[in-house]
Amino acid sequence: MKSRDEARRDVRLAVQAHMASRQWNKAELQDAAGIDANTAGDFLNGARWPQAKTLAKIEGALGWKHGTIAAILEGAPAPSAEPAGELGPVDDTDADFDRIEAMHISEDQKAVLRATLTALLWPAGRPPSDPGRVRRVAGS
Repeated sequence: MKSRDEARRDVRLAVQAHMASRQWNKAELQDAAGIDANTAGDFLNGARWPQAKTLAKIEGALGWKHGTIAAILEGAPAPSAEPAGELGPVDDTDADFDRIEAMHISEDQKAVLRATLTALLWPAGRPPSDPGRVRRVAGS
């Protein structure tokens, strides 16, 4: 069984994966959820766990059913991160990866987001035009 901190980390990573699929930054989550900038930042970087009403606002902003975060905390898998619209051309991939690198999150969180982006862009395992991206995402 996961510790409380591990379960909360899983929730943060799931939220960040959904944010990445929508190309959202912290400010966009904050606006969509109607929450304070410090609250959004503290939640995303793991400094503070939000109150239940704030978590409900985050669920709503992401299009998750009420109770999704509680379910993830109990060990349920996170909803798959679906892109908000059609994926852009493969030529935009470098910019997507660069956005992840520019985020103010831990390297572990960046690795999860890179892996998520790779899975979204190449679900059938089709490699990107830059093989170095695959090695970087895979951690080689």
